[in-house]
Amino acid sequence: MNKNLNRGTILLASFGGILLLFLVRLLYLQVLSEKYAIQALAVDMERVELYPSRGIIYDRNDKLYVKNSPIFDLMFLPNQITIPDTTILERYLGLTREKIRAEIRRYKGLDRYHWKPLVTKLDKEQWGRFSEHMWKFEGIKVVTRPIREYNYAAGAHFLGYLAKTDSGDIKKQIKEEDIEDYPYNGEDLIGKVGIEAFYEKKLRGRKGTKFILRDNFNRPMGSFNDGEFDELPASGKDIKLGVDAELQMLGEKLMTGKRGSIVAIDPATGEILAFVSAPSYDPSELTGSNLGTNYSRLNSDPELPLINRPLTAQYPPGSIFKLMQALAAMNEGVIDENTHFGCGGSWFRNKGKPACHGAHGSVNLGYGIQQSCNSYFAEVYYTYLNDRRFKDIHEAYQSWFDHMAVFGIGRRLGVDLPDEKTGNLPTKEYYDRQYGAKGWGALTIYSNSIGQGEILLTPLQMANCAAIIANRGWYYPPHFLVAEKQGSAPWQNAQYQKILPEGNPSQYAMVVAAMEQVVLAGTGTRARIDSIAVCGKTGTVENKAGEDHSVFLAFAPKDNPKIAIAAIVENAGFGGTWSAPICSLMMEQYLKGKIKDEAKMKAIVDARFDPVRRAPVAITEEEAAAAGNNGE
Repeated sequence: MNKNLNRGTILLASFGGILLLFLVRLLYLQVLSEKYAIQALAVDMERVELYPSRGIIYDRNDKLYVKNSPIFDLMFLPNQITIPDTTILERYLGLTREKIRAEIRRYKGLDRYHWKPLVTKLDKEQWGRFSEHMWKFEGIKVVTRPIREYNYAAGAHFLGYLAKTDSGDIKKQIKEEDIEDYPYNGEDLIGKVGIEAFYEKKLRGRKGTKFILRDNFNRPMGSFNDGEFDELPASGKDIKLGVDAELQMLGEKLMTGKRGSIVAIDPATGEILAFVSAPSYDPSELTGSNLGTNYSRLNSDPELPLINRPLTAQYPPGSIFKLMQALAAMNEGVIDENTHFGCGGSWFRNKGKPACHGAHGSVNLGYGIQQSCNSYFAEVYYTYLNDRRFKDIHEAYQSWFDHMAVFGIGRRLGVDLPDEKTGNLPTKEYYDRQYGAKGWGALTIYSNSIGQGEILLTPLQMANCAAIIANRGWYYPPHFLVAEKQGSAPWQNAQYQKILPEGNPSQYAMVVAAMEQVVLAGTGTRARIDSIAVCGKTGTVENKAGEDHSVFLAFAPKDNPKIAIAAIVENAGFGGTWSAPICSLMMEQYLKGKIKDEAKMKAIVDARFDPVRRAPVAITEEEAAAAGNNGE
């Protein structure tokens, strides 16, 4: 009996406690909490989003690169809109009477008490013309949002662009719980690619909020609670890039009418100085009211101007790869600077393949680099993979693979852009699948020795290899962001981790000395710059789809280098003919502030290359001679 009484008492006390909690919570929500009072009044109050100013972008010299410009969305209230004269809307905004009626009917009886877009992305000129007549209409207002404006018509591929959010953007934001400061809606703009996408959270800022009371006819009656719960927007962070805007402009000019890339890096910091993808386009084309039309045109262009070649195009590196081969072989003790191999015009071990550019005779390492001797480096590769210290081809190849990997080949470098490609460094397992575990050796994969075969590098990786050699064995990850700041606060420098690939500085010094001879007396003489010691390496890349690609890798000055660079011009032939002078002009501009040889400049700018012909299109023989043709 007592047990039942105790149970009943406990149950009664439990229900009483729960009821008391509900009453306390209800009292808090209805009386004490103004937050929920706001929500309760939502039917009588409009919550207006205030857009922040997006962070602006500077180049390395503090030149304003990307700024904001206002764009205007014309909104209407379906239950209040009155249009006495549709000809005004048609004349100034291009809205026909049929479209206006269709938009009004679309919301009639559904959501008639909330503002809806009538026309979006009006530019300043359109809005200026129409604003003089806006007083004639009821139930119409304008919402101002920032879009991008560009001081330099260059850099579209790394800057990126803004476009309306889609359902995928909103779902991603919710998944990442990134909705507190900037909840996206279908009319918001978001960085889609490039710097705008990678640094979206820094650049976008924080939205503000304004609560406006409305009567039962949805007419504004002032701020709720005297604006106590309003919140001003916070501007996005400004960012400074390592890019030199003037150098970027020059690079895009040099690549006019061509396909390919130029990437320049400050080797001491890893800052990207120029990032050229050709063909390119003016970044202002993908902003404002014409974004959709221009994007469709660019996307359907057979020249594929939207492709970000420095980041996503993957090419066989050709003979620039011999530099990394030399360093790996020296590091492993397979060769040294005095190792000689013979060249009779082709490699004697493999039925004359690969062929060489001439019979170089007895060749040491320095001369092999200077003259880009295929026979020499085929023999270096053969000697490496057959060295007696390795028990079999698998162990030898893995050793070689590991040396190549430290140069960033076959992996992402971690640049601050989305969608970076890895290039390709084939594994021993790949060759096992292709030929069988015991079916391959140095003669099977000899093409690797001269940067052909399955080896692929992005132009960014090529430039980074130049930076590693320029530094004699170390680098910072290539990057765009140098510093950021909020409002008037001082710049805060970005920090990056120094990377130290294995290697002996003295071995790098041997390669650097040979690269200097490439420019002074070898295959890259068209890269010379008066009074500056330039170190470079040419490459001519076989291309099954057309004529050879022209490649060059370089840095300058030789000591205390300030710029490392790589260029590739598709279907242009010898590396020393076109890519070498392009690199020299870029380096000269950066180091000296001007270009001395205007004829050389003109010859490069005017050159056009047909994918199925080696000869440039629309350029005279004299202009071709001015650009130079000095072998590979």
